[in-house]
Amino acid sequence: MLLIAGDPLKFESHMTAASAGSVSVIRQSGSSHSVRRDPFHADRAQEHTWHLIVNLSSAWNAHHREAVRLLPGEMMIVDSRMDFMVEITGRYDVAHYKFSPAWLRQWVPVPEALVGRRIASTSGWGRALGAYLAELSPEAIEASPLPVSVLTDHIGALLALIAAERDLPAVVARRRDDSLHRRIRDCIALRSAEPGLCAADIARELNISVRSLHRTLAAHSETFGKLLIDRRAAVAVRMIRSSLCRRLSLAEIGRRAGFTDPSHFSRVISSRYGMTPSRIRDGAQRSPGDAESSSGS
Repeated sequence: MLLIAGDPLKFESHMTAASAGSVSVIRQSGSSHSVRRDPFHADRAQEHTWHLIVNLSSAWNAHHREAVRLLPGEMMIVDSRMDFMVEITGRYDVAHYKFSPAWLRQWVPVPEALVGRRIASTSGWGRALGAYLAELSPEAIEASPLPVSVLTDHIGALLALIAAERDLPAVVARRRDDSLHRRIRDCIALRSAEPGLCAADIARELNISVRSLHRTLAAHSETFGKLLIDRRAAVAVRMIRSSLCRRLSLAEIGRRAGFTDPSHFSRVISSRYGMTPSRIRDGAQRSPGDAESSSGS
């Protein structure tokens, strides 16, 4: 049963929605009001769904397992089988993602630990999730050049990282996943120099789904993109420091390590090593003994 309080003459609400396979993507905005949902009456027999709610504008109060003050940018997961109350005193703008419990359990084995908890958008993986969801509108789904499963997999992977960040026992990597995790890392390392390498390529070689790949990495607080770039950067720096590669230009070294854009290559090396590729090379040439020992490590 859904109860809505507010001035019916002034109340307004707008909604757009799009289907993204297992996830419904919804945007809602409107005027101040309060809502109480009691699932133990008329709605009890309806489909069990979960809802990831992102507050995009004014702060509001909610109660779902516990009282929560949800600031702009913050998120929470709502279970349709539990009481839910929200009080919004100003205009609201909400990003809303609806999915089944089974979908989320593919990423977080016991996601009940996340239900009703405030997910901040100012630190850790919550910052990444908040920024991603703010862009993932129904219009973005309709115009996406990527399969919608790729877009929704990012939601699941980031929620898994948030659960791991909070040290929930359910998302600690299982022993049976350790072997797969090592195989994924090894495969990325072996193929990192391929310019167009993507997660689907690794999953295909290991005969697993892309979702399993992302889920396994997320359980270890890792992402495919970061592992790939870190490996390419490490290979490139070893080549830069090696006397055997002094005849190669820095652009060629970047290309051989898997970087197709020289400027991107330079930015990645600078951000990870605090120096541009040319400065790393200059330092290695001034200390050939150190360079050789580094390249052989």
